[in-house]
Amino acid sequence: MNEVLLAAESVGYPEIKDLQDLDSNNGFSRWLRTVSPEGRRQDSAHTFIHPLLQDGKHPNLHVLVEHQVVRVLFDNQKRASAVEFVVSQFHQDVPPAAEQLTQAVRARKVVVLSAGACGSPLILERSGVGNPDVLARAGVPIVANVPGVGHDYQDHNLITTVYKTSLEPCETADELFSGRITTEQAIKEGNKMLGWNGTDVASKIRPKDSDIAAMGPEFQAAWDRDFRNNPNKPLMFTGMFGGYVCF
Repeated sequence: MNEVLLAAESVGYPEIKDLQDLDSNNGFSRWLRTVSPEGRRQDSAHTFIHPLLQDGKHPNLHVLVEHQVVRVLFDNQKRASAVEFVVSQFHQDVPPAAEQLTQAVRARKVVVLSAGACGSPLILERSGVGNPDVLARAGVPIVANVPGVGHDYQDHNLITTVYKTSLEPCETADELFSGRITTEQAIKEGNKMLGWNGTDVASKIRPKDSDIAAMGPEFQAAWDRDFRNNPNKPLMFTGMFGGYVCF
């Protein structure tokens, strides 16, 4: 980790304490291995939702699992007013015929859509929010002309570099990926590797003007349109993963 941070600093990218503050760019940051006093990774369900469900103080909180959101429904003023959903194919107690029956839950105040970078655009487009050309081809009535929905989906590039290290086995994912230890063995032994994702360092990068010019006029036009006037918007995010993956 330290070697990567020193190398980055030597070419002009400083170490930044918190890259997740929505503004910091052009730097590298140490990746947190754990985010709880117990030394465990966490997710939003266990951190926020489960405690509220279990404390007996939130009788108005209901969580519906094993169901899939179809679309958001809008009223005559084009305000989100309800969510339509179906029983998920993973639900074990419902016969296949019932999986096609849609249900809806209506909102008194607000609808919050949070289905991730891949799921949210799909739900919005099924709801009629998106590029009119795309929605027309799919036969979806247009509620709002928002061409940016689902646009600029980017590939997840992966570069692997083989190197020798003095790190302990539990500090990389190599044992698991190479098959020297099975997941079952790791669980039985309480292997520390199961407590984190193998990533040590992350970065958010914006290219220099000379880099942009070297990529040609088409890239320059895209940069000027989407990035130049948004200094807190990185062009590239990297996460350095410690584990040798063979394909």
